[in-house]
Amino acid sequence: MVQLTPAAYPDPVRAIQVWASHRIVRIGQSLRLYAFHQGPQTTSWPEAGAAYQLGIGWPFAQLASVYRVSDAGLPGYLENGGRPNPETIRISSYEALGDAILLDRDDAVFSSTNRDEADSSSPDPDEAVSSSTKGGDGEHGNSEGSRALVCRKRTAEALKPVQARTRDRKRPRQDIVSDVQQAVCSLPRVPSSLDAPSTSGTQMTRACVMAVTGALSSRGDDAAAPHPANDDMASRVISPMVAEDLCQQPGVLEQMAPREQRGGGGQGPAPGLMYLVTARSTPLFNISTVERISEAHSNINYVSYQSPGGAELVWAPMAYRTPALAIQNWASFNLNYGPQPVSIIGLARGPDTVDGPQPGTSYQPGVGWPREQMHWWAPLDLSPVVARNMEQDGVDRILEAATWQRVRPDCPAAVERIAARPRQDQAAGPEAGDAGGGQARPGSDAETEPIKEYICSVVYGRNENAFVPNDCDETVLRRIPGQPPSASQPGRQLDWTEEQVQQLGAVCADTNAAAEAWTRELQRAGPADAVDAAASSDQEHLPWPQFVARVQDQLHVAEQQLQVYLDRGIQWIQDNQSGIYHLLQHGFPTLINAMHRMAQAGIIFSTFQDDICKTLLAAISQPNPDEPPKRDDEMTVGPDAKKPSAAPKFVFYGDFLWPAEAKKIGGFLPQRSNPAGSAYDFEGEPAGSTYDFEGGPSLDPEVKIDWENKLLQTYPYFGLAAQAAARKASQSTRGFHGVVYAVHATPNVISAEHSFAVGGILWSQVLGWVQVPLNYTLPSYDPKEHSRAKMQEHFERAFKAQDSIPGGSLFQPNSDYDHKFDELAASTDFHDLDSPQGLIDFMKTHGGAVGWQGDFPLFEPAESITAESSAATKVAKTITPPHELGFWEKVGHFMESHFLALAFLPLVALANLIPGVGEAADVAEIAALSAESAEGFELTELSEGATELTPLLRGASKIKVD
Repeated sequence: MVQLTPAAYPDPVRAIQVWASHRIVRIGQSLRLYAFHQGPQTTSWPEAGAAYQLGIGWPFAQLASVYRVSDAGLPGYLENGGRPNPETIRISSYEALGDAILLDRDDAVFSSTNRDEADSSSPDPDEAVSSSTKGGDGEHGNSEGSRALVCRKRTAEALKPVQARTRDRKRPRQDIVSDVQQAVCSLPRVPSSLDAPSTSGTQMTRACVMAVTGALSSRGDDAAAPHPANDDMASRVISPMVAEDLCQQPGVLEQMAPREQRGGGGQGPAPGLMYLVTARSTPLFNISTVERISEAHSNINYVSYQSPGGAELVWAPMAYRTPALAIQNWASFNLNYGPQPVSIIGLARGPDTVDGPQPGTSYQPGVGWPREQMHWWAPLDLSPVVARNMEQDGVDRILEAATWQRVRPDCPAAVERIAARPRQDQAAGPEAGDAGGGQARPGSDAETEPIKEYICSVVYGRNENAFVPNDCDETVLRRIPGQPPSASQPGRQLDWTEEQVQQLGAVCADTNAAAEAWTRELQRAGPADAVDAAASSDQEHLPWPQFVARVQDQLHVAEQQLQVYLDRGIQWIQDNQSGIYHLLQHGFPTLINAMHRMAQAGIIFSTFQDDICKTLLAAISQPNPDEPPKRDDEMTVGPDAKKPSAAPKFVFYGDFLWPAEAKKIGGFLPQRSNPAGSAYDFEGEPAGSTYDFEGGPSLDPEVKIDWENKLLQTYPYFGLAAQAAARKASQSTRGFHGVVYAVHATPNVISAEHSFAVGGILWSQVLGWVQVPLNYTLPSYDPKEHSRAKMQEHFERAFKAQDSIPGGSLFQPNSDYDHKFDELAASTDFHDLDSPQGLIDFMKTHGGAVGWQGDFPLFEPAESITAESSAATKVAKTITPPHELGFWEKVGHFMESHFLALAFLPLVALANLIPGVGEAADVAEIAALSAESAEGFELTELSEGATELTPLLRGASKIKVD
């Protein structure tokens, strides 16, 4: 018995016939016909003309084209118990899918069947063969296979001029690489539905540039020959496979074929949401009032009903963990919706959410599902009867085809609610048209409709894109016009209260232009103090900018990610982001009230553009009077300055090991004791040292701890890690450079004034690396040069200059980095780490992410590399260096030119240095954050303090060495 792969046939009709004979046909499946090029492993099948590829199936690289086959005649193919009649099969129509094919690179175009071993003769490799299989990803082109094909075609087209310039010519290697980068990464990106309207997509992205560099540098390189000749580079560029190689790089793929956000694939539009299916604009349902909806996406009111045939009360409406479950349960209710359209709604959990009676269900007793918890919705062309009879794959196809949309503020409803409140006419008398003499009264429908029509047409304009004309101001909003707002006669006026006007602005002003118009015109009319603060140009000390800066500095959370967290509500933040909640609660309590008000108004943080969130939050909140903001001249600077403790997501680590060595080992482990059992000789302390603790709980008079086998020291600043790397290289591999690694922190990393990785660091945690100059030393402390303003200048120049480095980044990214670490951070809740058992207990709690198995070492090295063996391989040049020579020349010059900025380079800047680490910020913004982080620190003091291990591990304890 031999394992074989799907057979392919030279005749597409024959391919259909054989496929149908397998009796796996389900009517309604979308049938795809794939045409593949033959390759060197193509082997003839026993049947004449057929072929297969033993053990590998039909790879994506051999795919020539894909067709959708009309299935109108399929029932006829299945006569006689599924045995097709070859004489009656005719393919009536092919529809070429072209760039919209939906074949993932990792799809299983491979199966096993029992056949006798076939002979090994190979057909003509230039012929194409056909193989059929079922489709599975809907009709849009959003799978990885579709994107890859689009990328390959666009890249191949873009490279034609480069290949013409390179073929039969001698060109410098870097010239070729730069030419490819310019051709591929400067090409306007394929438009994405996620793009902002103003996105031009014509600038070279750093991720694309680095991806091109990596692809051209790695393809076909021999480890012993890290610097390929120019001829090798030229041959790669003119190779027909160069587009395939480039499009395997995520940076190039995203440049050429960005992912569209369509459908849910059965998973929904975003993690952490629950789902329910309902009909829009329906009356009470007949199942003892399951739910009530008066208009699209208004509140879904809570009710309870008695279960049929029993006394049990059932809470409704129930929400479900997945969209598929929501559809299936909705269909089981046997509700008759008539012609009403049906929607599926994605709901965010809130403080009132409790688990339902069945696994995967939730409800909100007494509350229902308020509108502010509705984040996504999609219309469903589906009836309960059809849904009840669907199998799981049918439900999945419905969800794949669904178009998910954000639930936006319901502008007309907001206008009606505010207009319904009693309000004063400006004046009594015939001019005002008021018979009440200043009596408070609600506005009539005739008065409200023109405002509602005008405001809501402004906010939800062309193609649902918001825009604001010049006359969108307070005067217009206060007017009840008898003709269009631009008319010369103002018409009647109503006295809207400032609170009502502000609420309208908060709900309906959905863009920067609207916010600016509101604040500008309200300021002219004598606005409230809150709006005046929003319109002020000096927002340095307003709470939102302060809050964002503190979160970025202390918690290393970018503003964009912070907005996503805030969208999930205070309760979610309290449960899942305790650091952010603690900062809100103790430093910015008025922002909590502001968040509640924004939620009530339907404002979603992450959908606002630019500074709209800052403006609105600043307008409706004030700083905590118990914690006034410090001015620059009040900041503590110099060696005594201390920064608040944080739980960083990144750390720096320095070592003499080069990346190729660390990868072979599997990461970085603490140095083994020599001899076994001696205490850790940390930073030059004598082996066998004993530690006495002053303060804190009492210990035995003498405690020996084998730190050397347990800890790796990490650093919050690049300069400290660079000095450690240079020192280790000088001691272990003299004459060769040390390397600084940017590492994603995990809970086994302890963070305080100094930081340590308990057990070690996995290679898959490494984000990137850069080698450092020989004998690197830290700069001396100069108060004039270390002021915030000066440091910001240094950082800004450095960040702008890094574009001169090949690939546009100081760090070379690690292609082996595992994104499962993205949401993890270091630990700050450590205690009782003054004994071996204490460290083991700590790792039981915090070591899961790095694969803790119960004892040290953290992992068994795949290969043992000592200082001696490392030095020997480097002398023999049998190990790949950290960088190519041309790259290091540029980096070395960059380090010399920006010595001070690199020494103080903080962790917060990594998002701008390594593509994919986080949301890259504006150069000026990240320079300001870096300067704030570095202000007042003397790196030499931190370096000297690194010998004090026990204060890190035992709170207030203080160490002294005997």
